[in-house]
Amino acid sequence: MFKGSREFKSDKHGYVNMAVGVLDFPDDHINVNLRTLVDEVGEHKGSLGKAAFIERLVISTTYGPGFWLRVQDLC
Repeated sequence: MFKGSREFKSDKHGYVNMAVGVLDFPDDHINVNLRTLVDEVGEHKGSLGKAAFIERLVISTTYGPGFWLRVQDLC
């Protein structure tokens, strides 16, 4: 898990790009960081639910292929 706080912001298209781990992190640390990111973004959702506010979630390495994740599994 990353220590301290991280700030996030979206680009003009609404995409949020943020590191949630490094290659040698255990799976559970990456899972905790992903859940924390979804929760934090979800707090800024207004009246929408997290799953409705976050349309897609993709995790990837810097130059590797992306893997789609179901937002409902992280809420």
